[in-house]
Amino acid sequence: MTILYRNDFMTLSLVGETLTFVWHREEPDDDHAVATAEEVRRALVAFADAHPSQSFKVMIDLGPAQKTFPRGTATYAAILAGNRPLVRRGAFVTKSFLLRAAISSTFLGPGLLMKGFTDIGAASVFVSMA
Repeated sequence: MTILYRNDFMTLSLVGETLTFVWHREEPDDDHAVATAEEVRRALVAFADAHPSQSFKVMIDLGPAQKTFPRGTATYAAILAGNRPLVRRGAFVTKSFLLRAAISSTFLGPGLLMKGFTDIGAASVFVSMA
């Protein structure tokens, strides 16, 4: 496992050929979520620049997150949409129906296969099919 970014709330790492975004605890507010997303963007861009011809699976585990944080969610969606060549297939996991609905609507678009799950096992199976 290679850690690309880590703070008190989340970690971005590369595990095999899967980029994993894992939240350890919920961000305090939308402004904080946006600031974290911008730091993650910088780490992901540096990683993509170092691996220009590779694509990866993406797993997003929002375990403790319950709030939607619209600007934070939109920032992460923009990061993934802006790096579509980097993403082969992705899944996100959350128990929150509202968060799953908010994220699902932001990832709708051509060329980006991202699906929401409530169970990490089902999400892992989906991502492994890439």
